Amino acid sequence: MQPNDCASELNWQLCIPRSGPCASGSTFSIWSVFIPITDLRQDNAMVLRQVRESNEPIVITQRGQAAAVMMSAEAYERSEHDRELLRLLARGEKEIAAGKGHGLNAVLAEADALLAEGDR
Repeated sequence: MQPNDCASELNWQLCIPRSGPCASGSTFSIWSVFIPITDLRQDNAMVLRQVRESNEPIVITQRGQAAAVMMSAEAYERSEHDRELLRLLARGEKEIAAGKGHGLNAVLAEADALLAEGDR
């Protein structure tokens, strides 16, 4: 699909990676499908079906700017899982920088002990 091709019978746009404005002033720089809020109002069942089938988020625009993102429950759960992993990694990096980390040998020994308990 080429930029600005119709993504459905409604007036949806597939945006090739570029910076698109959103209401908060930040930008979208990923492959995104943008649909006007009027299209969502006009055929919300079709939009919901598209979100579920594609498992990709759809950016809802209002007055030409991104106002919200609609995604399937599965995609949302995956996203939240990924965010939690990133939070844990960031916390671990802060602990290491503050000298609060644990040595690799101690961590591996604890992991081996936990695995051994699980085998019993």
